[in-house]
Amino acid sequence: MSGAQPYNGVQNFVSFIIGAVGAICMFELNKVFAFMGGFVALPLAVGLITIVMDLFEVGPSITQHVPSIFAGCATFIGILTNNPGEGYGSVFITQIVYLVMGSLFGWMSIAFSEWYSARSDAE
Repeated sequence: MSGAQPYNGVQNFVSFIIGAVGAICMFELNKVFAFMGGFVALPLAVGLITIVMDLFEVGPSITQHVPSIFAGCATFIGILTNNPGEGYGSVFITQIVYLVMGSLFGWMSIAFSEWYSARSDAE
């Protein structure tokens, strides 16, 4: 999503976590606004949290990768939706495990590509 440098990996990791927290906030705000009815409560919760997540773009550089924030939010919602009855904690841990696995496979892919390029250039 943003290059092969270690800092970019950390930036994406932090941004995914922010996205997961944003998703939790959306669900909780939906409960707070439930008295307005579902037709208003959910869009209002999503809209408010989306604005907050967009504001991370002007925050510290470690949090400025907004696409990863939204990807983290979407994957959290996807995992939670496909595992009804699971709590936020178990879904969060599942997401972090998937994130670590994806980062590891991404690193392996880049390492192999660099190894193969160096080997091809030597021939």
